Amino acid sequence: MALLKCIALLCPFLFFAQICSMPTKCIMRRKLVKETHKLLENMGGLFPRECLKENVEITFPTSALQSDDSNQDIGVKKATYKIMEHIDYLFANDSHPVSWNQKKVEDFQNIVYRFTDDYTCIMTRKQRPEDDFLTREGALKTYFDKLATLLRNKVHQTSLFSMHKIWSTKHSNKILSFKPIAYYKLLSFFLLQDYSDCAWEVVRKELMCVLKLTLKLVSFT
Repeated sequence: MALLKCIALLCPFLFFAQICSMPTKCIMRRKLVKETHKLLENMGGLFPRECLKENVEITFPTSALQSDDSNQDIGVKKATYKIMEHIDYLFANDSHPVSWNQKKVEDFQNIVYRFTDDYTCIMTRKQRPEDDFLTREGALKTYFDKLATLLRNKVHQTSLFSMHKIWSTKHSNKILSFKPIAYYKLLSFFLLQDYSDCAWEVVRKELMCVLKLTLKLVSFT
């Protein structure tokens, strides 16, 4: 009897303890986004002067984060999640410049991954037509596809030249058996992951602007 009474007294305490210990998922924290922006800004310093010729402007679709009223809140939150997901994908490739602060790069990657892992529940929320999420998602995909293409296309010309010299020296008796197009396709295959440092700097600059806009336009807790 005493045991049952003790259990009855403990039940409310255990219930509230469980509630308090539950993770506050699906409540996006400004702190995480702000920290990613800070790390991104500090990992590489100012935009390199030697990259100015390769600097390009890629217009970010601000409409993806804009909201007319609270009725579009879910669409904006999902768009924010997609931004972090795209950033996580871009940085999944470890070919970023060695001149960057590698500790800050790792911290940045960890926070972005934590964000995408903690807030997957955002994507399960029911959306309404006025959220216009599909339009937001499409605009973001187009933008981040351009960034990914920039990284893929900006291969080091010096590496291509070096590969050409090595191949020509070692296989001088075979080089004529390759048609020019096939030969350079072969070189491109080996250099596909050899991203340009300047391309990464352009992407870093773009992402800093994206995160700054996110902090400005999105309501966080």
